[in-house]
Amino acid sequence: MTPTISSISPGSIVAGPPSQTVTFTGTGYVASTAAALNGTALQAKYVSATSLQVAVPASALASGQIVSFVASNPSPGGGNSAAASFSIMSPTPILTGLSPQTVPQGAAATVTVNGSGCEANSVVMWNGVARPTVFVNGTTLQVSLTSMDLQSYGTGQITINNPGPGGKTTTPTELVVAANLPTIFSVSPSSVAVNASSNVPVSVSISGSGFAPNATVQANGQFVRVSSQSATNIRISIPPTFFTSAGSIQIVVSNPGSPAVQSNYATVTIATPAVSFSITPNSVAAGSPDTQITVSGSSFFQDSIVEWNTTPLSTAYVSSTQLTAVIPASLISGFAQASIQVSTPESQGQPLPPQPFTTFLALPINDIVYNAVDGLIYASIAGSAGEGLGNSIAGIDPNTGVILKTIFVGSEPTRIALSSDGTQLFTGLNGAGAVRQVNLTTATAGLQFSLGGDRESTTRRTSHRASLHFLVNLTRSRCTGTTA
Repeated sequence: MTPTISSISPGSIVAGPPSQTVTFTGTGYVASTAAALNGTALQAKYVSATSLQVAVPASALASGQIVSFVASNPSPGGGNSAAASFSIMSPTPILTGLSPQTVPQGAAATVTVNGSGCEANSVVMWNGVARPTVFVNGTTLQVSLTSMDLQSYGTGQITINNPGPGGKTTTPTELVVAANLPTIFSVSPSSVAVNASSNVPVSVSISGSGFAPNATVQANGQFVRVSSQSATNIRISIPPTFFTSAGSIQIVVSNPGSPAVQSNYATVTIATPAVSFSITPNSVAAGSPDTQITVSGSSFFQDSIVEWNTTPLSTAYVSSTQLTAVIPASLISGFAQASIQVSTPESQGQPLPPQPFTTFLALPINDIVYNAVDGLIYASIAGSAGEGLGNSIAGIDPNTGVILKTIFVGSEPTRIALSSDGTQLFTGLNGAGAVRQVNLTTATAGLQFSLGGDRESTTRRTSHRASLHFLVNLTRSRCTGTTA
């Protein structure tokens, strides 16, 4: 036998209650008659051949909708009844409050909507447009608003809509969109040179946060053109009339509001380019590692570059009066006489007077002489130079500072002199009270001549110094063409 449904009691249910029992009235019900809602089986209780009680779970009643009930008897001989429509009515929503009541301009926000009559398919509307909604419970919804929803300051309208059947929309509640507090972190460039003859605007980049899409910028109280902007960066164009004399420009960003919301001030300095500078240190020992120098002056800029013989060095801007630069070890590995220059685009091609930088040999040298025959400088190296160089004669390339010869000669070599043909060198040995011959061709130490007497003898020391003084003067006279 096929069952029928002629009526359902109650005739409708308001969405949101706990599980409910409805009664089918019809014909053909048996002890095994089953019921279903939208194809999902429900628990049924046989009352009589004309009455069936059906339990509807709360999950099926969570939102307003039109559903279909069907009764069925098992085979053989059974079948399904015609579908009977049933209304789950949407409650009338009421909006009582928002949390938060104010959101910042231009930033995505999640707002909690409080009230009553909320259901699973309730939708929160922003200015009449549905927005992604999360059903929390019958009194609470959450809505997600994008940064584009909130891009303009002022107020917007929040409503709750229950779609139906029987659904309604609440009276609007205002959500305040507060203008952001803009903040300037930095401006670039922060220094610009005086340029009275230019007719070209200067572009300045402002970095910060909280900039509204329609923010405005003032320079010394005058609105300037904004060429591009985002929430964290604004690029402006400042007229050339601002740069005719030394001074400063106060930059401020304003977000629209009632009143407008202003940022902190940032300063662009208008400076007269530097006329001179100094460097520290201005010399180092040849063979030194990477060396940092400090350049002191005035009106340096963030794009100022320190140069070594026109080659740019790694430069750091410290302030308008100080730069630092690193001279790589490769440039100071030997003898060097360099020109240090500061290049600044703002100086309009007017270079500053360069400063010299030199290297030197860091050796404990007692005496030195130049040999025109082989082109080397010969130096007597004190014993304090340590193993390898101490108590020796060193042959040094005057162009590179590289030691090409090291000839051990004995204890504390002092004054030195050359032979006329440049092949022999003579050095006094303070530690031995003697003079020693050195063969420069073979780079070997030769005969040693004692000066006699006790090593501490005043007469011997006087004679020793006099002999070497004569040899040195003799050598120098031969090199210069004068008479000793």
